[in-house]
Amino acid sequence: MPIRPGSSWGEPLLDPVDVVTLDTGFEVAQQVLESGYGFYRVTDGPDQLSAIGGSPEALTAYVWDIGVVTIDEGRKIGFTSWVSIGKPFHRDSKVVLNIPIYKGNRLSLKAHPNDGKLEGFSFDLDLRARLAFQKRLSSGAHLPHPAVQTQRFKDQTILLQTKQQLIIDGVSVGKANSVSFEIIPDAFTYVAGPNLE
Repeated sequence: MPIRPGSSWGEPLLDPVDVVTLDTGFEVAQQVLESGYGFYRVTDGPDQLSAIGGSPEALTAYVWDIGVVTIDEGRKIGFTSWVSIGKPFHRDSKVVLNIPIYKGNRLSLKAHPNDGKLEGFSFDLDLRARLAFQKRLSSGAHLPHPAVQTQRFKDQTILLQTKQQLIIDGVSVGKANSVSFEIIPDAFTYVAGPNLE
């Protein structure tokens, strides 16, 4: 069940469980789509660790949603963290988040990896505004911004004016004319803690 606003997140992992180790959140999302629910850890997951507030002192389990993007030919690709469409922060570009972190920076003030929703950002920044926006990105003081539209949703289809490049959790997956998003709540458990980084 998705987390309620203000609730604590993460439970101590007291009982031994089989934890599958994968290199990236992208690999976790594809494995979850193929095999279903499981316990996973990520060896290279700075955005995941940032989303939980850093590495916990004790072994901790976090129930996590995954997003699914379907691109024009019907190909479904999962994501644990984010999708960028087009050149980030340029005009007509978009970012869809499952977590508040985008490439190590806090882009969202609302996104949470277990709230049952995605958060989309549409950018219409000229060069000067884009540079100022990116400069303030690391501080979290970039929003609200008149040239950045935000929307929270469970599912949505986005038609693009021209074919745009898609990068999903850091992996380039090609170009698309349209993309459809959906969220799978409580899709897997992310395990973090001592000896798991």
